[in-house]
Amino acid sequence: MNPIFRVLLCAVATALIAGCAADLSTGNKFNGFRTPEANKSLVYLLRDEGVMTTKLAYIGVQSATPNDKGEAIGQWEKRALIGKDMFVPLELEPGKYLFRNTKQTDGVIELKPNEVTCLDVGGKYRGITLFSVDLIESREECLKILQGKYEGVQLAEAQKRVNQ
Repeated sequence: MNPIFRVLLCAVATALIAGCAADLSTGNKFNGFRTPEANKSLVYLLRDEGVMTTKLAYIGVQSATPNDKGEAIGQWEKRALIGKDMFVPLELEPGKYLFRNTKQTDGVIELKPNEVTCLDVGGKYRGITLFSVDLIESREECLKILQGKYEGVQLAEAQKRVNQ
């Protein structure tokens, strides 16, 4: 695991133990899908918490370019740190991406130009926590999940808030 991301996760764990989790919200609620910039892809990373979900206050998300076998080529890039019941929008170049969350569950997703893609990032508790990065196939389903959720800050701001 990347040493910087490991430090960030340790800071998160320290904040949880101390009982003072940072607020990663912009304060803005979801009010409709944004339009991606020309020839870009817009990805909504979201956490939909329920009774049987993980109790982690934050889940980190990374991405890399996959090879034909679905394995990462090169370095993983940190993309977001998402709080409970939040979403973080990201504009990315179109193409294939391998996404993984804090616990390194991988999923290859193809992002198309000028389109919106929704990924459910989280963990479900079933005696043990099972982590996932799942594509939400239906735009209507994604819209339903996003209603009432708060937008999370971008990665640089999240890192500042967690390290305070």
